[in-house]
Amino acid sequence: MTSNTLKLFNLLESDDSCLLYMGEFDDHFTDILIEVNDVTAAQDKKSTRKKVSFLIAECFQNIIRHAASNEEADGIQVENPKMFGLRTINGVYYLTTSNIINRNKVGKLTDTLKSLAEYSEEELKAIYINSLDNNLHNEAGGAGLGLIEMARKSKKAPEFLFREINDQYSNFLMQLEVIPRNSDLKGGKVSIEWSEDIYGQLSENGTLLVRKGDFSHDQILPLFKLIEANVAQFNAGPKFSKKSIYLLIEILQNISKHGYCENDRTEGIFVISEKDGDFTISGGNFILNEEVDPLRDRLEELGQMNLATLKRNYKRALFDFDRRNKKGGASLGLIDMFKTGPKSIDYTFNTVNNNLSFFSLSITV
Repeated sequence: MTSNTLKLFNLLESDDSCLLYMGEFDDHFTDILIEVNDVTAAQDKKSTRKKVSFLIAECFQNIIRHAASNEEADGIQVENPKMFGLRTINGVYYLTTSNIINRNKVGKLTDTLKSLAEYSEEELKAIYINSLDNNLHNEAGGAGLGLIEMARKSKKAPEFLFREINDQYSNFLMQLEVIPRNSDLKGGKVSIEWSEDIYGQLSENGTLLVRKGDFSHDQILPLFKLIEANVAQFNAGPKFSKKSIYLLIEILQNISKHGYCENDRTEGIFVISEKDGDFTISGGNFILNEEVDPLRDRLEELGQMNLATLKRNYKRALFDFDRRNKKGGASLGLIDMFKTGPKSIDYTFNTVNNNLSFFSLSITV
C-alpha cells in the first residue's frame, strides 16, 4: 500500500490541492467540504471562493437528484461508488462527480448538457429566470436548473461522459472547470477522460478518501472535521473504531509536524482505503535525506518491541520534555501507532533528489 501512496501522489503531482471522496452522500457533508475549500483557497478572492462553494453544493445536489437509489442499484454502487472531486491546478478549479443513473435518464440528460454548450451567458440567465418564473420542475426536482446554474457560474458548460454498466444502469461522470474572473489563467489541464481514469484506479483500490496538498497546521483542522463527521459514510461499522480514528489523526499530525516545509507549505498526501473488510490509513510526505536513517532505525526498533516494552517507552517519552519540544520529539506518535496493535504497519523511503526523500507510511486495522 505504501507504493500505492507514492504512485497516487505522483499521479496528482500537478495538483496544488486535491480532495477526492468515494462513497455515500448527504447534505451535511457539503458544509464541511466548503469549509475545507475555504481554508485551502484562503489566498483566492472572496468572489472565487463563493462561486466554488456554490458549485460544490450544486454538484452534491446533482448527485442526490440523479443518482439511482441504493435499493434500485443494489450491489452496483459498491463496484461503481459515487465520487466527488475538487482539484486546483495553477489556480484553476476542477470539480468532478460520478454516480450511477438509470439508463432511461441518459437521453434527456445528454440533450440538456449538450444544449448548455450552445447558449450564451445571457441566454442561460434568461432560461434560468424563465424556469423560475414559470415554476417548472420535474420528478428530479429542478428541471435542469442546477445544471443551468453550474454552466452560468463556471462560464462553461460541464463536460460529461456516460459509461454503460448493464442494460439498466450507466455511470454518469461530469466535470466543471472554474477559472477565476479577470485572470489570465489557462484551463484545460484536466480532461474528463483523465478524471475517469483516476476514478477507475480509486474504485479498483477501494479508496474512500484522498487529500493531497498542504498539510500545515491550519490546513488539517477542517480535515479532522471531515473525517470525524463522515466515518459512518465509510460503511465501516464497528470495525472502523475509535482506535482507527486515533490512527487517522496521528498520521495527519505526523505529516503536519514532521514533513519538509518549504515556503510555509508542507506537501503531502493522505489516503483511506478499504479492501476485504480491512481499512488502510496511509500518509506520505517529503523529509530531508539526513532524517531518513534515524527515522528508519526508530521504526525498525519499535517494530521489534512487544506491547509491554512499547508502553514503557511511551511513558518514558511522555515525560521527556526536552526531546518533545524538538522536531521529531520523543516519537510519541510513532510509539502510539505501534502500541494500538494494528494488523500491519508498512513504510518506505524513496529518494527524490540530493536533498529530499518521500516517506510513505500505511497502517492496516
